[in-house]
Amino acid sequence: MDVKIIVSHRVGVEAETVNNPIYMNVRAGAVFSQNPDDSLQGDNTGDNISERVASLCEYTPLYWAWRNLDADYYGLCHYRRYLSFSNKDVKYWKYLKLGEINSLSKANQKLLHIDDENYMKELISDYDMVLPYEYDSSSDWIGDRKMTLKEQWLKVNKNFLTEQDFDVLLSLIKKHSPEYYAPMLEFMDGHNFRGFNCFVMKKELFNEFCEFVFPILLEFDDQLDKENLSEYQMRAPGFAGEWLFSMWTHEKEKESGIRVLQKQLVMVDDPFAQKSLEPKFEQKTPPFVFIEKEDNIPRLAVAIESLISSKQGRDKLDIIILQKCLDSQSWEWHTRDESNKLLLEMVDGRRDISLRFYNPKSDIGRINLSHYIKNSDEEDYYSALIPWILSDYDEAVIVSENVFFKKSPIEWYEKKIAGSYVGWGCTRNLIDDQNRKDEYIPDHNLIVCNLKYIREKYKKSDVINTLLKDSGYVKYICNCYQNDVSYIDDNGQFRDEYTLDYIKDGIPAKYFRCIPGFDDAYVLIVRDSKNIDMSHGTRIEKFYWRMAIKTAFYNDLLSDWMDRRYNRSWTSRKIRNMCNISPMDARSDEQILADSFFPSGSTRRELINRVIPQGSKRWSNIKEKTKSWLK
Repeated sequence: MDVKIIVSHRVGVEAETVNNPIYMNVRAGAVFSQNPDDSLQGDNTGDNISERVASLCEYTPLYWAWRNLDADYYGLCHYRRYLSFSNKDVKYWKYLKLGEINSLSKANQKLLHIDDENYMKELISDYDMVLPYEYDSSSDWIGDRKMTLKEQWLKVNKNFLTEQDFDVLLSLIKKHSPEYYAPMLEFMDGHNFRGFNCFVMKKELFNEFCEFVFPILLEFDDQLDKENLSEYQMRAPGFAGEWLFSMWTHEKEKESGIRVLQKQLVMVDDPFAQKSLEPKFEQKTPPFVFIEKEDNIPRLAVAIESLISSKQGRDKLDIIILQKCLDSQSWEWHTRDESNKLLLEMVDGRRDISLRFYNPKSDIGRINLSHYIKNSDEEDYYSALIPWILSDYDEAVIVSENVFFKKSPIEWYEKKIAGSYVGWGCTRNLIDDQNRKDEYIPDHNLIVCNLKYIREKYKKSDVINTLLKDSGYVKYICNCYQNDVSYIDDNGQFRDEYTLDYIKDGIPAKYFRCIPGFDDAYVLIVRDSKNIDMSHGTRIEKFYWRMAIKTAFYNDLLSDWMDRRYNRSWTSRKIRNMCNISPMDARSDEQILADSFFPSGSTRRELINRVIPQGSKRWSNIKEKTKSWLK
């Protein structure tokens, strides 16, 4: 049995593909492609309508398949939407019953069962059509439940199809397929819809569908006033095709003898293809790796600027920023993209510095499945899996936004770090953790890793299994690698007087004496750069803001600082007045409340610490509720 599912790919977009011969990747609008080395099949050979891609969208590769391929079953999906063949649905949106995965990684392909040719063929052969779920717009869509499907569409998607477009569509149905005119009127007054033009059909039904839909869409396209329409409005024929597909399949399901299987349609947040990371420079020094989160980009910029400013002579810096998948059509993605462009400008024209972004979506296995992420964000797992994310590197330095290099990072590594750590070297958290029996735990500020050693000694699958059982930041490294974790104590670190008074009581003298002076330090570390002040006049504050002013994020950082110090909310001011607290006090509102009602050192505070230990799930829930109340 020959099954051909056409995957429609856009011109200029290099997307991930599924390693399964059932899927045939076709470039929609290939006639406009400027890439002579494009490896994908174009929709511009043989009998084709490739030049109509701007208005007919994925229908141009579908037309090409209809006219130029021979198969027992035909199908269509998009580079960012696939029908799932799994027996279990993934988490789906409130509306449309549309599932969501972050990428087409091997783990996700396995999850959807779209990587198994024999399984898919066996399932498909039992049916005449495999279709996305039909959803009920009265309960699954935005708008008034009393509205008809057409009324809701015009309310929510009025830029897709206008009232006039619906009139044109109905007149063309009446002209080319009058037997479907009454069913379409009834369909528009109903509530069932599936859309998106994704399916698998037996040859006979596929030909029948194409013979129905293309005469209507081609004439619809010919009638468009394309000179006066926006680029999005010009896609009206493609949206009209969704209505034709949805109505036609709805009617076919009513016919006896036609076997229909409904499966979940799944959207891919980040569909873009990428190459694995390779060393940028031929040298022994490792890459400096940062882990980007939604709220830490401005502070990462300061840390990166300290690297750049402290680099000496002919030293070369290989800087890698790891970031998770985001929906490429979301505002979060576009905001991050703009910030990343500003980060790239920091090294523009520098041949001695490389700065790259990398999404380890294909390197972290089952971790990238959202239902496996329990108490942590995906990025929290990157450090423990760095040996496989950077599979072509032997060593790496993982740097947080709380770390600032004062002297040459290359000299620091070669003099202080190289050869000192067999597996992992982590900075210490010198604040005693009441929830752990051991005196100190590693933190995530600065980590050095012998990647080659870890890969040789441990299996990635075993590490992932361990990670899926645990939660918590860099303690993952301890849980996964046991005795191969060492501590970086006095190898060029420094905690300045910004936190000196705070940590003095918690650090045994033998460790405190090891902290080098400011002038001798290679690396400056603060516990939380998000709350770094500029009012105490300490050397690390001055150093931080000297680096910050060099970045494009200086105004953001300054605005954030002013907001934290001066422009507190009405609730915050009321709390500070009630507790007789200075507006310059750097403590959060939650901390002020806690310190006021449960003074440090009191019996009440000790009891609370025992009943609700800091860092526990109960403690986190109460903290979140307090934040919500304060808002």
